Amino acid sequence: MNGYERRKQRKIEQIFTAAFDLLMNNGMSRVNVNEIAEKARVSPATIYNYFGTKEQLYVEMLQHWMEQQLRKYEEILYSELPYLEKVSSIMIQESLNLKIVLKIGPLQAANDKVHLARLLTGDVSDKLRHLYMKLIELGKQEGLIPHDVLDETLLRYFQMYIEQFSQLHQDQDSAPTNQLVVDQFIHLFFYGLVHPNKLPEGVIEPPI
Repeated sequence: MNGYERRKQRKIEQIFTAAFDLLMNNGMSRVNVNEIAEKARVSPATIYNYFGTKEQLYVEMLQHWMEQQLRKYEEILYSELPYLEKVSSIMIQESLNLKIVLKIGPLQAANDKVHLARLLTGDVSDKLRHLYMKLIELGKQEGLIPHDVLDETLLRYFQMYIEQFSQLHQDQDSAPTNQLVVDQFIHLFFYGLVHPNKLPEGVIEPPI
């Protein structure tokens, strides 16, 4: 990367950071390119030259941010944390990230909605699915996930809980209550509804 490319990349990073902060605080519909340019310390023309429209900036900023989140998940996955802690950390963080996407707000232009839909169901979605598959594989290797449960069933199970975590973060602002419910959700995710003392004969108690 030459000097021009490095300077351009730094400007793009500044624009992404400024846009993310403004969109988080005000939502997509209340932020304009001039405000983003002022906060990023670049000219509006620079933003238009790099991205064309505010909506395209939104899509590329969100893709950049999602890639960063995936790298964080991978760091957790390959860390020395116990398996159950890895899973709960990734799930809670993913649910919080879903809340952030919803808080920023929707796109308006139809073409950009299509672009965003491709982003969310394309490369990023594939990488997230791959990460979940790695989590499932690791859980089976450690004997914490039954080998006879289909991977597709387990993927849907992960997604179901993440969607509910995200809804929880949207609906509740009370930190103590929120944390209690999250803790209980995590317990149910790993151990289900049935109390270990009430498990039918022949059913193996989940590992603690």
